[in-house]
Amino acid sequence: MPINQTALDRWLLAQALVWAVLIPTVATWVEIEGPIRSQFFVFGGVMLVSHIALVRVLGAGRTVADAVTLVRGLALWICTFLAWSEGVISWALWIGLCLAVLADLLDGWCARRFGASDAGAMLDMETDQTTTLSLAFLLHMSGVGPWVYVLPGYRYAYILLMRGLGIRAADPKPCDGDNRRAKLICALMMILLLAACAPFVTPVLANIMAAVPVVLLAYSYSSDVRFLLTQRRVGQQR
Repeated sequence: MPINQTALDRWLLAQALVWAVLIPTVATWVEIEGPIRSQFFVFGGVMLVSHIALVRVLGAGRTVADAVTLVRGLALWICTFLAWSEGVISWALWIGLCLAVLADLLDGWCARRFGASDAGAMLDMETDQTTTLSLAFLLHMSGVGPWVYVLPGYRYAYILLMRGLGIRAADPKPCDGDNRRAKLICALMMILLLAACAPFVTPVLANIMAAVPVVLLAYSYSSDVRFLLTQRRVGQQR
């Protein structure tokens, strides 16, 4: 079943606008009161409703790979909720987070083995974005500065910028169907963020680990923007 591109574009815009308001609100709330359960009910509630809406917009969930993606998204949500409720990332929860993130390898294998779809690729990309947002939330809870929200913020800024330029931002592979660079940077980011969340890591070291992906993502997104602008310019000249 083809993706309803108009509905998807609207969902992306709504996502970007909602999180552009909610991220600084929750970040300020945490800075003032520290981690309390009501913060996650706001943060996690919006995340859950948003993901359900995305599944409906995409018509996803029809393949084995989609099912694995949905399960890893739910596992991530549960681990994030439990960590926030306890106010600390225990070893058990950290291992749970690692397994939820590593399940991304499983849904990739399932897509290659049992068949992939455009809806599944989009669902996978947005689940990765949700993972980045959740890990940033947990790192802020653990003592990393609120600047860590720059990591999920890149995606929302990219969507709003593309909207302003009149370029679609829904393609998981914007650079001529090649997303190897983005996948490599995403993998490095997940490794560093998970390591920064580990119970044995000090806040100082966690800040350093989380800072590296900020630079990597800046390079990745700026490369995508330059490529898309070049493509548009070439298209206008034909």
